[in-house]
Amino acid sequence: MLKKPFHYFLVGSFLVFLFFVILLASLDKDEAFFFIHKQRLGLLDAAMPYLTHLGDGLVFCLLFPILYSTNKKAGIHLLISGIFVLVLVQVLKLLVFQDALRPFGMLPHERLYLLEGIDMHTSNGFPSGHTASAFVLFGVLAFYLKKPRHQLLLLLLASIAAWSRIYLGQHFVGDVGAGLFIGLVGVWVGKIAVGKLK
Repeated sequence: MLKKPFHYFLVGSFLVFLFFVILLASLDKDEAFFFIHKQRLGLLDAAMPYLTHLGDGLVFCLLFPILYSTNKKAGIHLLISGIFVLVLVQVLKLLVFQDALRPFGMLPHERLYLLEGIDMHTSNGFPSGHTASAFVLFGVLAFYLKKPRHQLLLLLLASIAAWSRIYLGQHFVGDVGAGLFIGLVGVWVGKIAVGKLK
């Protein structure tokens, strides 16, 4: 049985994932990408290069000791979930889908909105590691923060990290959707493992 507060994050994540699925079912890969990538706003152009770091491993490493010091069980949960996601994403990127190109490696550069100062990558596009990291990090936190407003804030932060990867032209929609799914699986793997610890 789920703890009630986690429903907000889980249901919200499912709706975000469903949006990506519907987008991919309705449009081809390139059109789905441009549907999001072309929605430009000056404020977002300024903010997204920073907000995308919500999915960085550095954020994960900064939050882990804080979480562990306040709630040991939650810290162990985050550590197990994070390691699982890290290993799975790297295996998929480097061994299974090593030929998966990113938008910058597949699409004409003149069609992309390239922001100054952003390093564009061409390969190892599937899945989105930033998205997986954001959803596992904020998903684990959602298990332990009880108030609905906290749940919704965590969902918003994870979703912004996912959206930023397409907005910045770093990933296709499918890459991000897969990263979201992997992040949530990681949350459950960690929860199951922690439940077996005495």
